[in-house]
Amino acid sequence: MRKEYGRALRELFDTGLGKVAPEYERVSISSPYLSPPERTYRFVASETLHCWILLCPHPSGHEAFTVEVGWSREGRFPALSVRPSPVLDPAAAEDQRECVLRVPWLRDGGDAWWELPNPAVSRPGDTAALQESLEPMAPERAEALVGPLVDDALEALATAGLPYLARSIARAAATREPAPAFDDLDS
Repeated sequence: MRKEYGRALRELFDTGLGKVAPEYERVSISSPYLSPPERTYRFVASETLHCWILLCPHPSGHEAFTVEVGWSREGRFPALSVRPSPVLDPAAAEDQRECVLRVPWLRDGGDAWWELPNPAVSRPGDTAALQESLEPMAPERAEALVGPLVDDALEALATAGLPYLARSIARAAATREPAPAFDDLDS
């Protein structure tokens, strides 16, 4: 992801997440299950139940990102060799000790990425488009292009991802794991 997009994405997502899910704190962790550009946000629901939001720029350098949610009932970042978790039914996954799912899949039923404009991709073979994609971009322009996509990602998180995590927290509490650290799980 070009640096201007990456900077705008991180700043806008951090700010928006603070409004949508203030209980999630950005944490820097070292894990073989994360790639360097990914950002992690954690909510410690109990000593053993840690819930996660992941901001994931595309790993192959495409101008795209996705958001994942997950949990570990082991009090850590999910130790999963495959992400997202290979499950067919999100409800069935709630019984797993560790799980990570993509928010677009929870909201829309399909694996999707939020795609940012890239002239070299939209106009293949066009030398001017390639040059345009390599030139520096003004921060204001990057924010204007990234902003609506981050807004949609946060809306998807609020309407599908966070309720899904709340159900996981409730299920963990019902199975005699320590109670969640906050009262209103559905807000």
